[in-house]
This record gives sequence, C-alpha cells and structure tokens, in this order.
Amino acid sequence: MVESALTARTANVITADSVQFACAEGDTLLRAALRAGVAATYECNSGGCGTCKFLPSEGEFTQVQDEPKGLTERDRRKRRMLACQSVPTGDCTVSLVLDPEASRAPTSVFHQDDGALARILM
Repeated sequence: MVESALTARTANVITADSVQFACAEGDTLLRAALRAGVAATYECNSGGCGTCKFLPSEGEFTQVQDEPKGLTERDRRKRRMLACQSVPTGDCTVSLVLDPEASRAPTSVFHQDDGALARILM
C-alpha cells in the first residue's frame, strides 16, 4: 500500500501526566493541545508572555521564532521551550503546564421537553 503524498504526518504527544494527543505536521504543540481539549496554559499565543513554557523530555522540535521574548536566558539554559512556538518533528514526551480551572470536564445536564432530549453543557 502506497501512502498518499497528501497524508499529513502526525506526532504523538504524551504529557508528564500521561495525557496523549496528536499533533498534525506543522502545527504547534499549543494549538494541537487545545484542539485535543487539553487545557494547556497560554495567554498571547505569539511567544511574548512565556505562559506556555514546557520542558521536553523526549523528541525534537523546530521553533517558529528563534528567540521568543517569553523565554529568558535561564529558561534556555534549563531547556524550557514555549508551546506556542514549538512544532514537534516527531513523537515526543513533554512536561506541559495545564490550567486547573479549564481542565475540569463540563457537566452534562439532560433535559427532556415534549419528547425531545437536549444535552446542555455547564
């Protein structure tokens, strides 16, 4: 079977908390996490604030910006990266900071009226 040239490669990402999600080729770690419903912390999404810092355990990344303002020299020495600026080049394992408020699963409430069942997320 021949793989189509249009088939996008995806990277399998595993966090230190054993959360797994796929990252499409060319996508940043932050965008992939948010699309997968992982409540990664972020603010600016442009490399300026440093809120989405993470520590890679395994894997390689390309950077959208070579020296984003959100990383200090100390961060660079400690191998920290920004999820909004990091594109995995293959499978990886990372320590990603999750937002404890946003990571709560929505509560489902089911309401039935006149025979119709509606699901309301709260």
